[in-house]
Amino acid sequence: MFKHESVAKAEVKGAFRKATQRYDEFYKKLKTGLVKFNSRKNHLRYIEELAQCRGEFMLDHRVCHHHSSWHFQSVMTSLETEFHHLNNIGNMCCLVIDGWDSRKMMKGDIKGHRRFLSRLFLHEHFLIRIVQRLGLTGIKNIGKVLFPLFSYILRENLSFCLLGNDVHFVMPGYVLVAEKLPNNYGLVFKTILMREHFSAAQQAHYNPAYQVMINQQSDCVMLNGDTGHLVAMHFDEPGINTTLLNESFWMRDVLSELAPCA
Repeated sequence: MFKHESVAKAEVKGAFRKATQRYDEFYKKLKTGLVKFNSRKNHLRYIEELAQCRGEFMLDHRVCHHHSSWHFQSVMTSLETEFHHLNNIGNMCCLVIDGWDSRKMMKGDIKGHRRFLSRLFLHEHFLIRIVQRLGLTGIKNIGKVLFPLFSYILRENLSFCLLGNDVHFVMPGYVLVAEKLPNNYGLVFKTILMREHFSAAQQAHYNPAYQVMINQQSDCVMLNGDTGHLVAMHFDEPGINTTLLNESFWMRDVLSELAPCA
């Protein structure tokens, strides 16, 4: 299942490079007016073009159509298509959520688009390791792995106080390892450990979490690396659309933040 690290690294870097090229073309269309919001056709084309730009970075895309109308609400959950470098941590990108309401957009209501930057980050090393160790074809299938967990954290507004400086999300076949960012800004996922390759020490370390998983029939168990506290998680909600209506520590509504500066 494992790929060579150099192959996984090349696939990850290639995905970011191609995404940059797609966005360059998209912005050219915006500047020339080829993509705009003055009609149903153009609005639908804009959403379609944007989804294509996200490409393999799109973790989840849900569309809810209005009854007897072409209007719809759309929620795109994706990763940023560029890295940001943080001293002493390295390159990482965050989870981004865009909510669209076509009816409001067509009426010129700025609330027709809500954009959230989450406090969930993925380290470049994490992306390389998840592609390598799960044998994925680039990053295009990571949504199946990550979205249920991310959706849970955002939807439940998971208490930041429950997390240690280092936190482990124990899944049936692997463990996602993350750590807190400086000043409690958020959480960055650092690597993935495969259960089939656990050392004896890792097996003993994670065994209590697997016992909780069995006893509570949970999808994931969060392990606080500092205290050993365990939290069972059940990924039984179909999406995160309603999260856009609620306040959450994990999400920043960037358009609302920018509004006073306009």
